[in-house]
Amino acid sequence: MRIALVRRAWSPTGGAEHYLNRLAARLKDRGHACVLLCEHWTQGPESAFAEVERFPVPSAGWRRPKAFADAVNVRLAAKGETPFDLVFALERGIRAHLYRAGDGVHREWLRRRARHAPLTGFWRNWTNPKNRTLLALERATFHPRNTRRVIANSAMVRADILRHFGYPEARIDVVPNGVDAARFGGGSRAAGREAMGWDPDETVCLLVGAGAERKGHAAATEACRRAGADLRLAIIDQPPPCSMPDLYAAADIFLLPTLYDPFANVTLEAMAAGLPVVTTAANGGSEALRPGLDGFVVGDPADVAEMASCLCVLKDPSRRATMGASARRQAAAYSLDRNVESTLASIQRALA
Repeated sequence: MRIALVRRAWSPTGGAEHYLNRLAARLKDRGHACVLLCEHWTQGPESAFAEVERFPVPSAGWRRPKAFADAVNVRLAAKGETPFDLVFALERGIRAHLYRAGDGVHREWLRRRARHAPLTGFWRNWTNPKNRTLLALERATFHPRNTRRVIANSAMVRADILRHFGYPEARIDVVPNGVDAARFGGGSRAAGREAMGWDPDETVCLLVGAGAERKGHAAATEACRRAGADLRLAIIDQPPPCSMPDLYAAADIFLLPTLYDPFANVTLEAMAAGLPVVTTAANGGSEALRPGLDGFVVGDPADVAEMASCLCVLKDPSRRATMGASARRQAAAYSLDRNVESTLASIQRALA
């Protein structure tokens, strides 16, 4: 088969890009030719794509997602071009056999933001023209005529799609993210502590995530303050001075009080590193957690008191060790191979 994989901005270090490259490699092994359709592309050390088609768009800023989608749709409909047997999109607005909703549901994110901060949230939602563009692309994506099948990376995202768009439930597959458990479980605590400048004996609560509003930086700060001065909060919102496995190994607790995350990869990464996790039900990645065994799931991202209570429990070293070991075992079930095989099964269903 000749398969089009659509991703607008391609970077060899991006999470979605790693996902697509792994998928393309597996498809290549099965004799299929994968063509990347993108706006711009940076060559990584390895690429499984047979071809790359670029669609540079003249538009700037908030107009670019729609301009790219329009250009790709024109290419896909062109009769003089080599056709594709399957179109697999990771971008909104593409007429595709299969769409992976890795970015979640934008309408749901706006709803949660406005509910969390009624004045500032509503203002930010509707004064940014990019939101209107994404909402229009999203409506087109989840119209059954435009997308034959959808992959949601969590049951939460599937429920959001059904709630807002009424897309046929039988055409949605839930395929959770995967993690390289061996890589993230192999970090050096000593190297991470030295690089971060943390004392060997202090208890560190780690938050990894850029975007202070959505990732809940303020809630994390307040929860750690309530949990006591003997708990150090480290918020990492840019590349740290050590490897990510070393960073996780250097921490004691992982905290992510997100307002909305379709499936935060850092959840599985922290679990694979042996950290107990405290996150919210607004993180699709919380579905990988067994509350009370691998960590805790706080129902309301605004419930700082409950977060602080969970952190207080995890200040006990023996409890941390028990839950961290459990989290590591649980993360091993979410392998990259399992993720790719489930995606391949969705591709077959999309072609049926």
